Amino acid sequence: MTAQMGLYLGFAIILAIAYTVKDVTDVVAGKYGQPMGNLCLQVLGPKAGLGMFSLNIFAQFFVGQG
Repeated sequence: MTAQMGLYLGFAIILAIAYTVKDVTDVVAGKYGQPMGNLCLQVLGPKAGLGMFSLNIFAQFFVGQG
């Protein structure tokens, strides 16, 4: 069940990323060296992008701890 939810939710996230990216070269070669962080900043702006990327980092940490 968990693996299936990961598959479906992961696919939904990949689709959202694919349809929201504005400039691929800016995301890949950004000044921070993190494509996901650059994508969040590009799409959401500086404050919301930093908040979303921070939430992503905390979620990944706790998934690793689990």
